[in-house]
Amino acid sequence: MGEDKEKLTDVHMREEERLYFLASIVESSDDAIIGKTLDGIILSWNPGAQRIYGYSADEVIGKPISILVPPDRPDELPQLLERISQGQRIDHFETVRMRKDGKRIDVSLTISPIKDTTGKIIGASTIARDITERKRIEKELRQQQERTIRELSTPVLQVREQMLILPIIGVIDSLRARQLTEHLLRVIRSSRAKVVVTGVSPEIAHTLVALGVDISKMNTAGDLQGGIEAADKLLGYRTTKIEPATEAVIKKKYIE
Repeated sequence: MGEDKEKLTDVHMREEERLYFLASIVESSDDAIIGKTLDGIILSWNPGAQRIYGYSADEVIGKPISILVPPDRPDELPQLLERISQGQRIDHFETVRMRKDGKRIDVSLTISPIKDTTGKIIGASTIARDITERKRIEKELRQQQERTIRELSTPVLQVREQMLILPIIGVIDSLRARQLTEHLLRVIRSSRAKVVVTGVSPEIAHTLVALGVDISKMNTAGDLQGGIEAADKLLGYRTTKIEPATEAVIKKKYIE
């Protein structure tokens, strides 16, 4: 009997140690770990939750978890709690929450059902990670990639000093038209360039007129060669034909 009592005491102590160990993990976690009822009432709030959301435990325990949800997401929380009440676990759900100071932050939520000893679901445990910085970096990388793609799809080629060519190849939808316009305006501003539009077919000219564009105020040319000749005139260049005999002398003097 004495040995059995000793074993039970030892098991009890080990259980207390395990619970203390788990509590230490919750307290020391950088993530927000929040316990709540199926109605969304906050029951527990660790220091990580205070760091992320700005509320102390005394300020939020007993309050609805909806104080963290932005007003433009009214249906999100009820849907999440409904899924939890059905026994579902929600992993890495990315959404937006609000801090005490009103600042919106990006978070990744993992929500698990809490069950009693009979297996009945009585609440939910939420682990929230602040991913605001990660989302910011992802946005910057995405914008950088978009800029690179735009530059590759609208390359500016320097033919010679003071003469640039912007070839437009492929289908131009509304998005690409806007990108082309923005890119072209940047180039024009930076180089103080004048524009000669080439390859204006009768169909395109008709479309431009239908859009209200005054073609008479544009420098246009039928093809690229005509556009280069028009640009030469605007820049004050003069093209001189070299006779074969003169060309041979130049090659001998400067090339050979």
